[in-house]
Amino acid sequence: MLKKLKRLKKEEHGQALVFFVGIFAILLAVMAFVVDVGNVYVEKAKLQNAVDAAALAGAYDLPNETNATGNADVYFDSNGYADVVPIIAPDADSVSVTATKQVDYVFAQIIGLNYANVTASATATITPADGVTGVIPVGVVQQKFNIGQEYTLKEGGGDGANGNFGGLDFGTLTSFKNSAFKGGGASLFQNLITKGYDQPIYVNEKVKTETGAMTGKSFTKDKIAFIPIVDSMDVKGKKEVTIVGFAAFKVKNYSEETTEIDGKTVKKGVIVGTFEYDVAASSVAGTYTDSGLRNVRLTE
Repeated sequence: MLKKLKRLKKEEHGQALVFFVGIFAILLAVMAFVVDVGNVYVEKAKLQNAVDAAALAGAYDLPNETNATGNADVYFDSNGYADVVPIIAPDADSVSVTATKQVDYVFAQIIGLNYANVTASATATITPADGVTGVIPVGVVQQKFNIGQEYTLKEGGGDGANGNFGGLDFGTLTSFKNSAFKGGGASLFQNLITKGYDQPIYVNEKVKTETGAMTGKSFTKDKIAFIPIVDSMDVKGKKEVTIVGFAAFKVKNYSEETTEIDGKTVKKGVIVGTFEYDVAASSVAGTYTDSGLRNVRLTE
């Protein structure tokens, strides 16, 4: 009887050992699977970040689809995916990027699983900018603009109408109380011309005109200036006008003094610039008329 009990005890120890080994093997398999699945999710997140960055970078070059494709590809590669070929699909208003990456399993190969494919996609779209930070206090009347064409952004002394020469008084904006800029008149105008307004301005906001020629500090040549588009400048004295959009102009000339340019007399205070398509990094996307200054955002 004693021998039978001893033998039974040994058998129980053996069964427990087998059970423990089995459980341990299952736990190892589960842990291995969890590690591999975790790696897949990490790679998925990294790939998503890469396609997001690529789509946004490409959209900044629209409407030039060739440049948009090239820039998207460069940004995708720079995120550590030079060995992955993304699918880049631009059109006039958006850039879509899709990429698939093979993630090799490390532990799951024990149970016959070798790898997983992760796919990420993103679309960045350009829309009219309805709210823009960094604009200068000059208003251009709403009209059809042509890329590369020169426009007079601000008239010189003697060329304006009813005391207005194209200047805007940002001190009359509701947001001015939150601005770092202080004061008013010529001093405020000159500071805003060179630095740009530090608060967002929105479509449909009202702003008063700034009377007088307003001359002073000069632009850097070829600087891109963000300009409010207004419904009219044909008002008498300092009166309200409505902002209806925003445009970008490359400043070609800012005359501080009366001078001769190409045989023509350019009066003091005249600002001339060429119309350009551009993207405002700090802006609000909207649905108003596209005046040339856009916002870029991820839509998918």
